[in-house]
Amino acid sequence: MTVVMSATGFFEAEMSSDSFQLLGMAEMVMIPAIFAHRSKHGTPTFSILCSATGVVILSFMSFQEIIEFLINFLYGLRMLVMFAAFIKLHAKNPDLPRPYRIPVGTAGAAAMCVPPVALITTAGAFLVPVPPPPDSSHGSTTVPEDAADIEDVRAGLLADETADEGGSKVE
Repeated sequence: MTVVMSATGFFEAEMSSDSFQLLGMAEMVMIPAIFAHRSKHGTPTFSILCSATGVVILSFMSFQEIIEFLINFLYGLRMLVMFAAFIKLHAKNPDLPRPYRIPVGTAGAAAMCVPPVALITTAGAFLVPVPPPPDSSHGSTTVPEDAADIEDVRAGLLADETADEGGSKVE
């Protein structure tokens, strides 16, 4: 029971901190203002909904799928931010000294970024987590067919370890 209460407390603390971080960023005009909306009790409603949606989506995935998804998603997101920064800097500071020169204007720089941005967004569309089909064993509590063989191997290994600890060696 205490494990469940502890996990619930950690979940609530994480959800609150994420929601209030989004609220603070919205109040500093770093993200859209909708994240700054508070309920009559002062809680950041939209931020909580976004956090909860993320948790629900991730709950359908295994740990390995989550890691693979996040690594690829964050890499693609980083590249999109870099392209946006490149275009913005090229437009706002065209005469800034750089170690290389782009021989096109802002429109040309933006046009150069279109193919990789299209590729990243297309690939990102396929990275959206999809729940496993109902007939898969993902998250299943059924026992695999070779479970008896696995148990036999485990019992043999445990017997060898017990014999080794007793001082006699099994060869």
